[in-house]
Amino acid sequence: MKPSAAEYILSYLGSALILAGAFHKPLGLPEYSDIIFFLAAGVCLIFFWRVQRRRRSQPNTEPDAACSGSNLQRLWENKSKRVWLMIAMFGILCVGSAFVGPYTVENLSFSQSVISSVITFIIAVALVLFVWRRQRR
Repeated sequence: MKPSAAEYILSYLGSALILAGAFHKPLGLPEYSDIIFFLAAGVCLIFFWRVQRRRRSQPNTEPDAACSGSNLQRLWENKSKRVWLMIAMFGILCVGSAFVGPYTVENLSFSQSVISSVITFIIAVALVLFVWRRQRR
């Protein structure tokens, strides 16, 4: 099934709010506006998730031949491979943040940045595994 117009609107609005929160200083907005944008983006993404779940829970009206899907779609539907893909992405992002962090906003030494990245990776993997096991029930 194709995403509905509400899903497109909510996902684009959430993405735009995240960008506005990240770049609030160059836009000339006050310092406290970033949290407002991030909270509004979180609300949009929660509504997006609910609309998407509602659409997926409806019975499929398309014939099976039309929705057989490509290899990429079948790979995406394999939940264990999706979990490993997410864990790998978190690992790459955490390793990258250890190197990029000192050049951005963090005033941490490299060793502190590595420790921060390892802790972030452990928390992210724990969260992914918690959600994955909860969905399997």
